[in-house]
Amino acid sequence: MPSQTSVEIQPFEKTDIREAVLLGQVAFAETNRLAYTGPLSPSSIDAMVAQREASADTEPHVTTFKAVDVSTGKMVGLARWAIWETDQVVEKSVDEVVRDRLSAPVAERRDEVARAMWTLVQVGKREILGVGKIEGNEKGIKLRKRIELEALCVHPDYQGRGIAKRFLAWGVGEAEMLGLDVYLEATEAGRPVYEKTGFQAVRKEEFGLDGIGETSLTFMILPAKAVSEVKDEL
Repeated sequence: MPSQTSVEIQPFEKTDIREAVLLGQVAFAETNRLAYTGPLSPSSIDAMVAQREASADTEPHVTTFKAVDVSTGKMVGLARWAIWETDQVVEKSVDEVVRDRLSAPVAERRDEVARAMWTLVQVGKREILGVGKIEGNEKGIKLRKRIELEALCVHPDYQGRGIAKRFLAWGVGEAEMLGLDVYLEATEAGRPVYEKTGFQAVRKEEFGLDGIGETSLTFMILPAKAVSEVKDEL
């Protein structure tokens, strides 16, 4: 168990990507059990790191933070926020977005499960957030402006220490300033944390694999009108 030392929230750097990939393998163990046949090989980790490094400089709307145990320098949590101050224009189809997401060559990945999971995410997001088509682009869509929590994870050994709450405080604060809803997709394990914070479930989807297990994904929104009250409690 970790010692009771302080955990700091710090800016995430591009050089942190490899450690973030490794953290995700531990923090999202339940989902990974379905999506992968076993632990990732070094070559698969390299491929995932390279994919994320390639996109890191093309996302000016994204702000990422890490939680660090100051006694060890170890990353123990991560939060990735996307701020859409105007409606987001998504020019690609669902299939194209999912294909890009799964473009890294990962030998242990169960492609049929991963493809179904990410298709579920993209279809749900478009149905919940969609506000119109793109002129001259039948496959694309406009999604309404929002603050989006794209990822949040905390190492199991550090859960229950308020790290997720500190991550949420930043995004909720941005939402208050901009007058926007906060949107996220919660894993089965993460949903209770967001519900306690004030997020409302708008849709729940289940997915799984015969003989392996199943889990759920919940689409959640913190309405702009509730943001100020939630911020005061964080």
